[in-house]
Amino acid sequence: MDTTSLIKQSTAKKLKQFFSVVLAFTTTLSLSGFALTFAFTAAAQVATLADGDLVRGPDGIKVYIVKPLPHGMYAGWKRHIFNPAVFNMYGHLSWSNIKSVNQATIDAYHTSDLYRADGDAKVFSMVEAGDSATKRWIENEAAFVAGGYDWGQIFIVNTTERNYYAEGPMITTTTPPTTPTTPAATGTGLTVSLAAGTPAGGSVVADSTSGDGAQAQASMAKFNFAAGSDGDVSVTNLKVKRNGISADADLTNAYLYDGSTRVAEMTSIASNYITFTNASGLFVVTKGTTKAIDVKVDIANGTTAGKTIALSVNAAADVTAGSATVAGMFPLMGNYMTTAAVGDLGKITLASVTPSAATTVDPGQTAYELWRFSLVAADQKVNVSSIKVTNIGSVGSTDLTNIKLMDGATQLGATMATLGTGVLMFDMSATPLAITAGQTKNLSLKGDIVGGTTRTYRFSVQRSADLVAMDDNYGVSLKPNQTDSFTIIQAGGATTINSGTLTISVDSASPTGNVALGYIDQELARFSFKANGEAIKVTSLTASSTTTGNKGINNAKLYLDGTQVGATTDLPTTGLATFTFGNTFIIPVGATKTLVVKGEVKAADATAFTAADTIKIFLGTGASNVQGQTSLTVTNSTASNGNTLTVQAGTLSVALNSGLAAATSSLPTGVKGATNVKIGSFVVTAGSGEAVSVSQMVVKNSATAGLALGHDFQNLTLKNGTSMIGTSIGSLSTTADTTYTFTPSSSITINAGQQYVVDVYADILTGASNSAATAYAAVLWDDVTATGVSTSAAAGVATDVTGQVVYISAGGSLVIATASDMPVAQNRSMGQTGQTLATFKFTTGAPEAVNVTTIVVTDTMSGTASAATGTITNLGLFKSDGVQVGTYVASMTASAGQDVIATFNGLTLNLPKDTATVLTLKGDVSGYPNGVSGSAHTFKIMLASNVTATGATGGATITATGNPIAGNAQTVYRSELTVANAQSNSSGGAGTDQLIGKYRLTNTSAGNYTITVTDIDLGLTRTIVNSAASRYITLKRDSVGGTTVAKKAYRACADGAAVQYGDITSWAVSACDSNAVAFTSFTIDAAGGTGYVDLYVLADTNDATATLNIGTTLGGGSNVITYSDGVSGGITSLDNKPIPGATITY
Repeated sequence: MDTTSLIKQSTAKKLKQFFSVVLAFTTTLSLSGFALTFAFTAAAQVATLADGDLVRGPDGIKVYIVKPLPHGMYAGWKRHIFNPAVFNMYGHLSWSNIKSVNQATIDAYHTSDLYRADGDAKVFSMVEAGDSATKRWIENEAAFVAGGYDWGQIFIVNTTERNYYAEGPMITTTTPPTTPTTPAATGTGLTVSLAAGTPAGGSVVADSTSGDGAQAQASMAKFNFAAGSDGDVSVTNLKVKRNGISADADLTNAYLYDGSTRVAEMTSIASNYITFTNASGLFVVTKGTTKAIDVKVDIANGTTAGKTIALSVNAAADVTAGSATVAGMFPLMGNYMTTAAVGDLGKITLASVTPSAATTVDPGQTAYELWRFSLVAADQKVNVSSIKVTNIGSVGSTDLTNIKLMDGATQLGATMATLGTGVLMFDMSATPLAITAGQTKNLSLKGDIVGGTTRTYRFSVQRSADLVAMDDNYGVSLKPNQTDSFTIIQAGGATTINSGTLTISVDSASPTGNVALGYIDQELARFSFKANGEAIKVTSLTASSTTTGNKGINNAKLYLDGTQVGATTDLPTTGLATFTFGNTFIIPVGATKTLVVKGEVKAADATAFTAADTIKIFLGTGASNVQGQTSLTVTNSTASNGNTLTVQAGTLSVALNSGLAAATSSLPTGVKGATNVKIGSFVVTAGSGEAVSVSQMVVKNSATAGLALGHDFQNLTLKNGTSMIGTSIGSLSTTADTTYTFTPSSSITINAGQQYVVDVYADILTGASNSAATAYAAVLWDDVTATGVSTSAAAGVATDVTGQVVYISAGGSLVIATASDMPVAQNRSMGQTGQTLATFKFTTGAPEAVNVTTIVVTDTMSGTASAATGTITNLGLFKSDGVQVGTYVASMTASAGQDVIATFNGLTLNLPKDTATVLTLKGDVSGYPNGVSGSAHTFKIMLASNVTATGATGGATITATGNPIAGNAQTVYRSELTVANAQSNSSGGAGTDQLIGKYRLTNTSAGNYTITVTDIDLGLTRTIVNSAASRYITLKRDSVGGTTVAKKAYRACADGAAVQYGDITSWAVSACDSNAVAFTSFTIDAAGGTGYVDLYVLADTNDATATLNIGTTLGGGSNVITYSDGVSGGITSLDNKPIPGATITY
């Protein structure tokens, strides 16, 4: 069989390492001194097997090698190993590895007789004859397909095995198959029709230069194959006719596609007919379904323009589907395609880069470059959408893992978890690899080499259709390397995976730090053993230790994944101890096993170590103690060191917990009557050598008379966090040094070197003797009973530790003050609601929180002859977060004089200890006539008795301090006038009526009441130079040209002398000045609650000089705005005055 013809057309799967022939032998063999008896265990279930497993069925004679590769009803392929001579041609095969399986497992694997030698493309069929066999070369792919063979059934043998057999007659297209085919489908009906999606008529392309390629995989027609409902139908032969003005030579290949999957290549093309044949089935149509098959062709290089090609299925006889009857409206013809010639069709050239020759590689490599190949684009930009790579070496399906195709740092397609069948498809259709014309892309196939010792890999692109690339300009697929007959592109030689290696390293979980003095089962070191390339057997190891004083280790043991291997032995003070394992220490290929070294924390002579001694375990370099289980290569293990450990005792220590500060009068422990108060805290620390188990804790009274716990406390409790230790002791002694014992319900474990916090709690007596008297240490640590978890040695400590100082306060405190955001004195308009009237700050002391139940607020009124009791209503108190305290007080009640009060009763206001809480007083301003115009309201907390408060812990009455606390006057008018500047600073010039100021006067009135402005005093800055002429200041409303409100000359008109340009407090008109205008009152309505008037200040600036600044002010100093709210007249009160205007610069 020609190498090129078979491999270029095949879809050969990744081929396994050995073929099988018949082998007969007895069930008991003697090999290397070991008697091996093969046991048969009957089971109905098919056994799970791995690639390369040796198996034997119930007959007790035939031995097979298997390849799990599901196909049809079978789990994989099997071949006989046909005599001991063949078996012994492979050093990695072992008689002891043969597995006995049931008949169901034997039957689940399809028998194969095909093989080829590693590195040789010729495929042979094996014909057995007694104790010998004959090999028959399969002539070409057509013969292979005609024989009904499957590429996955080919086994790989070494050259010794291939040359062992005599060669028989060649297998041709007419030779009957030697391998039983897969059971045929059983359907009886198949209907063929032209699919609706068959391509429309168009063009197919060839380059006008013959050697520059032509279109590949041009879709020509699509046919539907519909199976009847009685069974699946397998199509084994299909003839497609070429029609049109063209020749067979215009097509170099044809394909059948099921969607994006290529299911067949043509067997031949002759006399206008393209034939597709596969005795095992080109494709199977599931019963009751329709399968659409797309027929694609490669156009021959040099095909001239103007030819026409159409493909058809002409008759039912052109479709062979077993016993099924084929029906259809024949002939079924696709649309005509016309050939076109272009001079710049894109090109894609594929070539192998590395390796350039046979090479070797060590197993255990990760992300290793398995093959590098190049893609070169020419004439056009080319987009590559998929690449299929096939391994023709002998590695197993799981020897190579995590396989990726890389363009530099960019991954192309998905990661292949394992090599699998050896055919790797990298689909880039979602994001094609773009190669511009003239660009070279070097692509790397990378993977992890986890097994495969003595086996090979060699990657290749087997056929033209395995590389799908499209001309970006013409939108057609291209033939790789521009050839009609594709030559396999493969690595320059096979790469052989070297014998396996063993990597020994200290495990990341190997112990560090301290070990317990005298512990008898201490883990001293942990090592990782990793087998690369093949399973590795370790027959022995040497170990020793370096210790303070060279004392060695008593009773050392080795554990492999939790099971002891080798015998228990001491690690000597000098030299090495040897541990032997026989066959118990085998590491599977690619696996990592953990070896743990344990021993007693005692010297080799069983004497004790001393605290602070150090121990370090190490493995020595082996001598011919490591053997690969496939290559049988014997090597030495490498040395490795564990971590340094320090021997420590496990005795506890107790110390005061610095996290609890000593109490003072300003930061007391609590108040009389307080419950669950922390009065002490201690830290219990386990020794660094081992964990300890605590069974009892003891605390005691002060040694000072009068300071024993019973004088001030009851209900003594120990806690760790929120967990109680033992039970509380209710009644406490008043005798000095009295002890209190706490026994936990179960022992408390404290890990080596770790801390355990013990907090001491108690209730303070309401009649505590030492309240507000002195600070003192109330409780002392007396004793703790404990034993070492590992050694069971006593680990307690009885040293006294004095607790923290406590201070018992008689009660809490409350100070009231004005808050920083107390409202300023301001005007209020009748009808406004929810107005902030005052803010008060309540500050508590450190001893305890304070509960407030009553607050009385006084309104001291002024500005009116009669009481304005009903002016402010619906008063409420609110916290800073907006939450109301208590309920609203609808109206205030009369008190002394013109004072009225609002009493907030039944409050549940809790003020946390040592904090400041601000309460805001809000209320509504009554509308007219219930509100009194001109009335001023100042809100106060007058007396200590105006606040009722008690301690939240002790419950005692607390008298507030800091009163009286008064806010600022809030004056009520029917309407409120506000004034704001409405002009920006600017530059001015000479003019008769130049704008030097603009103000907006706004009436805010919830009741829509009118304001009447009766006079405006105008503040003016700067002077004007002397002038004999009359110059005027004018007030206008609404606009610069609006209604004149007032007008006045700079100087008196009678004397003719120049006057100063100053404040205008009167707009009275001189008798001699007919141009002056007296101030004219104007009103501001509040329709909808708000209304305004814009006031413009104009000046004659003809005498202004450079660098002169002119400015105006309303409401400043003695300059007032006078207005009436319809009830009160002559109102001059204005919020936020003075209101400066703009500055005009000349």
